[in-house]
Amino acid sequence: MGRKLSKVGTTRRRLRLGLTLVVALLVVVNLFGRNIGGRLDLTPGKAYTLSPATRSILGDLDDLVTIKLFVSEELPTEFAIVRRDVNDLLADFRSAGEGKVRVVESDPQDDPDAEQDARTLGIPPVQFNVIGESELQVKEGYLGIAVQYAEGTETIPIVQRTEDLEYQLLSFIRALTRTERQVVGFVDASATAVPPGQGASYAVLRQELQRNYEVRAVQVDDSVPIADDIDVLVLAGAPFFLDSAQLDRFSGFVDRNGDLLVMASGMGVDPQQGFMASARPVGWNRLLERWGVTVRSDLVYDLASNERVSMPVQGGRLFVAYPFWPRALSTRESVVNQDLETAVLPWASTIDTTGAPSGAVTPLLVTSEAAGTEAGRAFLSPQRDFPRDSLAERLLAVLVSPASSDSADAALGRAVVVGNADFVADRNAQVAPEGLIFVLNAVDWLAQDDALIGIRAKDRRPPALVFESGTTQDIVKWANVAGVPLLLILGAAIRLWRRQQRARNTYASVAAGGSA
Repeated sequence: MGRKLSKVGTTRRRLRLGLTLVVALLVVVNLFGRNIGGRLDLTPGKAYTLSPATRSILGDLDDLVTIKLFVSEELPTEFAIVRRDVNDLLADFRSAGEGKVRVVESDPQDDPDAEQDARTLGIPPVQFNVIGESELQVKEGYLGIAVQYAEGTETIPIVQRTEDLEYQLLSFIRALTRTERQVVGFVDASATAVPPGQGASYAVLRQELQRNYEVRAVQVDDSVPIADDIDVLVLAGAPFFLDSAQLDRFSGFVDRNGDLLVMASGMGVDPQQGFMASARPVGWNRLLERWGVTVRSDLVYDLASNERVSMPVQGGRLFVAYPFWPRALSTRESVVNQDLETAVLPWASTIDTTGAPSGAVTPLLVTSEAAGTEAGRAFLSPQRDFPRDSLAERLLAVLVSPASSDSADAALGRAVVVGNADFVADRNAQVAPEGLIFVLNAVDWLAQDDALIGIRAKDRRPPALVFESGTTQDIVKWANVAGVPLLLILGAAIRLWRRQQRARNTYASVAAGGSA
């Protein structure tokens, strides 16, 4: 009883015409689509679209900026997407520059002059592993960028990822074109609180700050007053104690409306005691009391939102959840964290804001509602049991702006306080760069230089999933593993049942007509 289309019927002609138009459209799109301008960016935060700040800075350039792309024609397959994204981004820069951004692309392997230029600019060839049909070959190639303005040059020897390439290029351009830089004082207090040689290093953070600021070291125990040209102080780590002379020195900076970024924990991990942490005084609290906030001497654990760590087991290593390394959630209530999803804060302390004026404090980073605290001494093993009797959301980072409150001291500057400093130490900054982004945004806000904040925080990774309980996580996991196949089976069964019903109705109608 099947029905067939007539070879000369109207329906068949329409089908042929529609199919021909679809094929023709696909051919036109493939042939000319590359020359059609514009982009449809549906990603969260417009990750593949130039930020308004980028367009503004490039559009206001006073003189010509040259961006040189040194790229080999034959690159490994894994670099194909990187090369495409680089070409797209540079094309957007050239368009936004309105004639003030020149992009020059060359292949040093085919052009001896380009090869010499690349070596002069500090862009060497890089070795790639190329897998052939029957062998593994090692080849050399180029994928580097140089930004030139007047007599200055900044380079990226090898572009391995493009998530932060817009920020890197724009920070190079700003650094080359700005005539004056603000001064940021950097206080590394971690060395005063631990045995010599065991303090955290912040070389990566200092290097990133130096892209846009003049960074000047400030010692805790120095007797010289803090220079008047320092606009922002970054206090990394916590001294055990500030004597009256040291307190007066830093108070003098605060009295002249100086801005502070304080990163300190109220619990110290003693390397000689293994998996133990002990409470310690936070010397900066005597300074922070003027804003009405302090760092508590406790240790936060989060049973729902945390990082996983590798533990040795028989036969290898196993990744387990580590509640003492909470993956703090961004509140998105400030320009500092509006584009930030999470940040890992290992061995963090909570912030006490009970003494702050109403309306002066903005929460920045918080735990999930499945978080608790321990004070005094804490056993740090991931395999221990954690109390569940007082779980609640905990505050880990705040922004304090006295100008936002009528009852605050108008003479005070602004402050950002984080209950942890280790999250931007060198050992963590490269593994979890979102913490570094948060701190750079905070310094920009304190220095009232917000141009790069929205660009730096762009993240093309999918947001992390946070589950309030293990039961919810198991339900989601099995719904994805078994639920999708079951839905397909159910849909197929319903379709088969409907086809059988239509067939029965058809044959019933034919039988009824024949009997009549």
